[in-house]
Amino acid sequence: MTSQSRLIVRWAVVESGCLVNGVLWFISRDRVSLAAAVAGLAILLALRPSRYLES
Repeated sequence: MTSQSRLIVRWAVVESGCLVNGVLWFISRDRVSLAAAVAGLAILLALRPSRYLES
């Protein structure tokens, strides 16, 4: 159960970072924020909970 909680918390932290960077990019059109949002989405795909909880 603890590993499930950690995965969910990790997912939420990365997702909130993606959202913040997406909003910052939308407001300022800064490429660094866009790159951080895209990197965060890649991390979300790699750390999706269903990948780890199936086994």
